[in-house]
Amino acid sequence: MPKLDKPDETDKALQAREPLRRNEERLRALIQGSNDAIVTKTLDGIVTSWNPGAERIFGYGAQEMIGRSIMLLTPPARQIEEQYLVAAVRRGEQVEHYESQRLTKDHRLIDVSITASPIHDAAGRVVGVSKIARDITERKRIAEELRLATEQLAHANEELERKVRERSAKLKETLDDLEHFSHAIMHDMRAPLRAMCGFSSILLKECPALLEPRHRDLLGRIARSAERMDHLILDALDYSKILRDTLPLSPVDIGALLRGSIESYPGLQPPQAEIRIEGAIPPVLGNQAALSQCCSHLLDNAVKFAKPGIPPQVRVWAETRHETVRLWVEDNGVGIPRDWHDRVFEMFQRLDRAGQGTGIGLALVRKAVRRMGGNVGVESEPGNGSRFWVELKEAAAAEPSL
Repeated sequence: MPKLDKPDETDKALQAREPLRRNEERLRALIQGSNDAIVTKTLDGIVTSWNPGAERIFGYGAQEMIGRSIMLLTPPARQIEEQYLVAAVRRGEQVEHYESQRLTKDHRLIDVSITASPIHDAAGRVVGVSKIARDITERKRIAEELRLATEQLAHANEELERKVRERSAKLKETLDDLEHFSHAIMHDMRAPLRAMCGFSSILLKECPALLEPRHRDLLGRIARSAERMDHLILDALDYSKILRDTLPLSPVDIGALLRGSIESYPGLQPPQAEIRIEGAIPPVLGNQAALSQCCSHLLDNAVKFAKPGIPPQVRVWAETRHETVRLWVEDNGVGIPRDWHDRVFEMFQRLDRAGQGTGIGLALVRKAVRRMGGNVGVESEPGNGSRFWVELKEAAAAEPSL
């Protein structure tokens, strides 16, 4: 009867070892199919196993390396590293992703990432080393090329910035010279224009009996043309000043600026025009000098383009929206076609065919308002007047430092 129990005991032992056998097979398959070099060696450095991945990376077959020293792969300058790796493994430590260099069979130097782990015997003593080496030559090459490219790009950027600084300085010097020249020319041009206007007026006043109607008409045209040219020069000087000067921002009582403009210009007062400021206009964050010019141009524009035979009527009010103030200037003038709504804010764009305006006023308004962090626009249709608006940050919503 005891003999009959032995086959059962053997079967049980075989069944107990089956999971271990399957694990060993899976591990062997992983080692054989790995693209990395998986090698085992003794603590003295003698290779005891060598997978196909190691053959692909280093060029040596298993029969060439098993039984030989791993130092065959180690360059002389790197052999001290191998000693450090073995010393760490002897202490039971694992070394992970240590980057170094190794030699191939054809004497090429390749970059590798090494992971080394201790191999223990049944008593727990370290008896060998398991190493995994991954070829990172291509990765290192790409990283080096990237580093060199980054350095070259940085150098190119520095060179470009240097050239930009030099050219910017030269350009600024040229622009400053050109600006001084243009200012001098524009100021000098005003003198003969004033003389033309003055002499024409003298002839019209002192010699009316000596002039025929045709001559008086010609002198009047000369005076009006000279006066218009003088206004054009002044507007151009104002526009260049807006472009050139810094615009420090502070709370501005724009309502007071509007009332001041009306009081300063007879053309904005009855009976030439009727301008009503409705309701309170909150202070805005802006530049007082620039806003004063904007108010004058907006009011002058509203009065200038009146319908024939109809006195100009202008209504001014403000709306507060989302921490901004939108100022409206509405007139009863001739209106503006929709395709001109943007063009009227461009330099020298004049919708009027009768020669009124210089084509700079509204351009100055837009440039100044945008430099103050705001915006401008118009709502209009031909024959129904126009509503110009200027939107700036409300002074009460501004940061305390402003």
